[in-house]
Amino acid sequence: MSFDNEKWYYMEDEKDGSTYRYVLGEKGENPLVVFGINPSTATPEKLDQTMIVVKRLVDSENNDYDGYIMLNLYPQRTTDPSGLHVEKSDYAYEKNLEVISGYIKELTRDKKCVDIWAAWGGNIDRRDYLIKSLVDIENMIRPYSVRWLEKGKYKNPHHPLYLKKTLEFEEFDVEGYINKKLRR
Repeated sequence: MSFDNEKWYYMEDEKDGSTYRYVLGEKGENPLVVFGINPSTATPEKLDQTMIVVKRLVDSENNDYDGYIMLNLYPQRTTDPSGLHVEKSDYAYEKNLEVISGYIKELTRDKKCVDIWAAWGGNIDRRDYLIKSLVDIENMIRPYSVRWLEKGKYKNPHHPLYLKKTLEFEEFDVEGYINKKLRR
């Protein structure tokens, strides 16, 4: 695969017959960090529908974002979340946390606050390890200056593909959300 490292964030690998993508995004001085459930088919050379929507939102809204970084609660590539591993790969899970930590640390080094869009939709309930991943991510990045956002209120933060274009970002109480999920 050939892409411009000066323009793109991108990291993937393969292990035990599965492909994992840890990050995809367009570089900028003030990127919006987006958290989904898992990556689909997108690459820097060919964005999928979700990434097209994210790019369009960043490019067109009245905001200060000049790039985006797509991260996921679990890095396994699959077009259908029902295809996610029944049991998580410890290798992929730990590497994903390491990559996320590195990006958040780097982004907050030169900046007061990083905006994070919670965009995983209802599929977080599909596997028990997905909420655990969110807990681990939130605990890991809590010391950094981040602001969680969402678009549209429902039981779970909306996935980008299923949003009304007129919805604005709102503050997202990730700790309250996690507590509700863990109590069910």
